[in-house]
Amino acid sequence: MIKSSTIIQTTVGLFCLVFPNMGAAQAADACRNGSTVLMHCTFDDGAKQVALCRSDDIVSYAFGADLDRPELSLSSTISDLQAVPFNRVSGSYFEQIRFYNGDTSYEVSAAVFSYGNKNETVRIAEGRIRVNSPGGRGAMLACDGGSVTPDTPRNGIGQIASVATAGGIDLLSNCVNDNPDPQSCLGIVQAADIRDHHCKVGQDWTDCWAHESMVWQAILNESEASAIAAITNNQGDAGDTAISYAQGIWRESHQLDCALSGTLPFAADGGMARCIAERNAERIGFLRSAVAFDEFDG
Repeated sequence: MIKSSTIIQTTVGLFCLVFPNMGAAQAADACRNGSTVLMHCTFDDGAKQVALCRSDDIVSYAFGADLDRPELSLSSTISDLQAVPFNRVSGSYFEQIRFYNGDTSYEVSAAVFSYGNKNETVRIAEGRIRVNSPGGRGAMLACDGGSVTPDTPRNGIGQIASVATAGGIDLLSNCVNDNPDPQSCLGIVQAADIRDHHCKVGQDWTDCWAHESMVWQAILNESEASAIAAITNNQGDAGDTAISYAQGIWRESHQLDCALSGTLPFAADGGMARCIAERNAERIGFLRSAVAFDEFDG
């Protein structure tokens, strides 16, 4: 169940120097007994470290100088864990999950930024922990440069998003398939999460929309694949090229729109998670129309 917390809006530069990741072996030691490393990094030149590990449907959080005797250890089932996914935006990926210890939350984020061109690309992996406590108290820790493992969140924290969609994908899929306007289904997963006490309206609306946003993304992926197949079948390679290109442009622009419109990731109305869900619902309707009219013009 979601606990109340005070979200602190803080802008912190996390850019770091590029050098080889030396933490893979350390991460493997931190996640033992067959568990999967979701994220590991060090702080203060290696003085402290954090490890997120997954074993079946349990995700654990450990922080301290020695993870065999951590200063703080938390765990959560995937169904109760709060995940806020941010898909690809201009070559960058960002994923975040949040643990609760009473009324204090621990938000662990991982990101990768890509620069350059197809001949030479530089990738910078970053990570951080944001601690939010009642009364506006909090802290931010940035991972040591080069210590983040895995070096792309899609291979770590990003796994949680695909697992977490399972709880609502049938519910939303049935609604979308039964309604001519997909936007009429907005809020259906959120309402179920409130009913099942996975989140509470009035405490953090972003939590209530984060899961739904992930499920909309999964439904959009299916709709996009079906639309591309149908249009390619009718129009050939030209149709495939046109819709694939337009989908790529749209995918970047709609997330940038949500970020730049003043809708902050943890706004009281659901923030970026709700904005992305709404844009995905609109796009599913557009893809349906494109297939129905057997033409595509961007």
